[in-house]
Amino acid sequence: MKIEEIQDLLVCPDDGQGLSSAIDGSLSCVSCGKNFKYIDKSFLEILPLKFSDWDADSARMREIEGAYRNMFQSSFSWGVPSHMWGELDKASMGYQCFVRAERRKILNMLKPAKDSIAVDVSACAGNYSCFLAEYVKVMFHCDLHSPSLVYAYRHKRDNMFFLRSPYHNIPLKNAAFDYVFCTDTIIRGFSHDLKLLSEIYRLLKKGGKAVVDFHNKNWITSSESVRFYSPADIEVLMRMAGIDNYSVTPFGYVPLKTIIHKASYEILDNICGFFLPCQRNLVVIIKE
Repeated sequence: MKIEEIQDLLVCPDDGQGLSSAIDGSLSCVSCGKNFKYIDKSFLEILPLKFSDWDADSARMREIEGAYRNMFQSSFSWGVPSHMWGELDKASMGYQCFVRAERRKILNMLKPAKDSIAVDVSACAGNYSCFLAEYVKVMFHCDLHSPSLVYAYRHKRDNMFFLRSPYHNIPLKNAAFDYVFCTDTIIRGFSHDLKLLSEIYRLLKKGGKAVVDFHNKNWITSSESVRFYSPADIEVLMRMAGIDNYSVTPFGYVPLKTIIHKASYEILDNICGFFLPCQRNLVVIIKE
C-alpha cells in the first residue's frame, strides 16, 4: 500500500496535527516538526514523546505496565523469536479454534463494506487484522511489540498499512474510521481500559462501529494479569467513556484446554453454553 493513499489519515501523536513528507523521505509533523521514520514501504514508526501512564492498580498490573514501558523505550528490531504469544499456528488447538470463531463472529456482526477503512489498535501477530483486511478497502495494523509486528508484516495483505505505536496514542485522525477492532486488550485495569476505550471511540467516524471484547468476571477461572468485567462493569466503563449506543453479546463457553480436535470445538461450545458462563462479552459500539 502506498503512503499517498493513506497519508491524510496520519497525525502526530503529541498534538494531533497532520504529517507531511520530509526531504529525507520520512514524515514530519506540520506543527511541531517532529520526524517519523519508515521501517519499510508500508510500515511506519510513530511514537509520542512520552509513554502514557496506565495508573495501574495492582502489583501485577504495574509489572505489566513496566514491561510495556520498556517496549516503548526499546528500538525496533526485525528479529522474531522462534515462538511467541499470538502466533496462531503454534498455539493450542483450543486457542486456535477460539480466535477463528471470534473473528468469524465479528465478521458476521459487522458485515463490513468493501470500501471501508478499518484499524486494529492492538493487532499483535495479525490474527484478526490479516483476516478482516480481506473484507475492507484499507486496514491499519497498530502495535508496539516489534516481533509481533514483524510476524504480521510478513503475512500481510496488500491493502494493509503498519504502524508501530502505543495504543493509548494511536497516530490516526479523529473520526475517520468505519471500523475499529480491539480484542483481548481491555484487560489491564479500569483506568487503562477507560483510556483505551476513549481512544477507540475517538477514531470512529459518525455511524462507524467498533468491536471490543471483555473477559467475563463470571468465567470459571481468573488471572492476576487480566481485569475481568461483569455486564454491570461494562456499563459503568461505557458510561464513563461517553458511549451510549452499544450492544453486548456473550461469546465462547467451552474451556479451551478441553479442545483436542478442531471439529469438536463448535459442538462442545454449544453444549457448554447450556450450563457454563461465557468466557468473553463481545461489544459492538456505534458512534453517534
